[in-house]
Amino acid sequence: MVLTMDNLEKCGVLKKKESRWVDAPTSSSWSLLSERLDLTKERVDTEHPRDIAYVTSGYAPLSARLVELVGRVGGWSQLGETFATIPGPAFKFTVPDNLQSIEQAHQLFNPPSMPSATSIEEKKHSSQPISRSKQTKPVLFVFVVGGLSYDEISALRLLSNDASFPYTLLIGTTKLVNGNSFLKSVVHDLGSK
Repeated sequence: MVLTMDNLEKCGVLKKKESRWVDAPTSSSWSLLSERLDLTKERVDTEHPRDIAYVTSGYAPLSARLVELVGRVGGWSQLGETFATIPGPAFKFTVPDNLQSIEQAHQLFNPPSMPSATSIEEKKHSSQPISRSKQTKPVLFVFVVGGLSYDEISALRLLSNDASFPYTLLIGTTKLVNGNSFLKSVVHDLGSK
């Protein structure tokens, strides 16, 4: 049990209380983030959902809210103060606007020194230009390393379908996460040692 609690603390789920008294509701980074990013809603319109908090009946998943803010204000740099409250490093990768073909995208994401996983069928059609005329909004590729929950995916899909959101979202992740899979990753198994 102690080792599991230690693992939860390392993940940032639990935090040691430094003193017996809490100064104010904003004393924790979660309270500050929740307030600044409007993560909780007391009332959600279920007939005409306009906020991503709809998918969980009142809580906007942090990952989805960050994507929403970045998409609406035009990039990470516009939200510097807000992002400074989030622990951990940040990484930004921009795809050039002049990307004309699948072949160019393949070269960009798979340098020649790396083995290619492109199929023969993809290679046959690689010289065709990417058609943007059918899309009304540009595509924003959101990839989360470590996993996304079904709630986060639902919130991102709702956001992508919102006519006022300036992007169509393409969502990728390394793993689908639920409560059980998360707890299995942090619970210390005494039988394994």
